[in-house]
Order: sequence, then C-alpha cells, then structure tokens
Amino acid sequence: MPKHRNPRSLTACANVKVTADELKAIRARALSEGLTVSEWGRLKLLAALHVDPVVRTMMAEFLAMRRIVLALCTELRRGGKELSQAAIDSLVSDTDYRKYAMADKRIRETLNIPQEVDPKLAADQKGTQRQV
Repeated sequence: MPKHRNPRSLTACANVKVTADELKAIRARALSEGLTVSEWGRLKLLAALHVDPVVRTMMAEFLAMRRIVLALCTELRRGGKELSQAAIDSLVSDTDYRKYAMADKRIRETLNIPQEVDPKLAADQKGTQRQV
C-alpha cells in the first residue's frame, strides 16, 4: 500500500488506546479508504477540530426556531394576547440575524473552544460600556 506523505515534517505524536476489536475496525476502515491506520487516524482527528457547514447550518436553524418558540410561549404566558404581525416579523428578522452567532457560541461551548475576540471590537465594547 503506497504511503501518502505530507510535505511538512510531522514530528509530534498523538497516541490513543483502543480495544482489539476497535483496532480491527479501524484497520478495516483505513484499508477500505486506501490509507494506513496512521494516515486515517490523523485525518479523522483533524476533521474533529472543524464543524461541518451543514451541521452548523442545522444548528443555526434549530436554535432560531427554539428562540422563536420560546419567545412566543413567554409572550403568551405573560398576557395570553395575540402578537401583532409586526412583532412576529421583528422577532423572526432579529432571530435570522443572530442565528449563526447563536450556533457558533453553542458549538464553541460544546467543543470547549475559546472565543476569539477581535481586539478592535473589544475596545469598542469597552468604550460603549463606559458611556452607559
């Protein structure tokens, strides 16, 4: 089986412990994809660092629907009155605007990824907080 060499020098090592049955399954999967166990494992480990765009989109849509449903339920509990079309349109528009930020925040929390803050935005936010 030909090796697929990475042009960069790979010097660090990430060892994992698996059962004999798991290793057998890993070897079979790697072989079926024409890769060594090491190559296959490296690809899978690196892929785990990134979120599939489809998963991100589905998370964004789910959280948007959740936000809308919870907002509507809360409003109904408060007074049981019917919301105007303008209020619903505003809620949907605001939720569409925020849905990817909500999804990204939830994904970062789930994967324990620290939030990267743009220094310029952080300075702007500090200035805004002082003015309040």
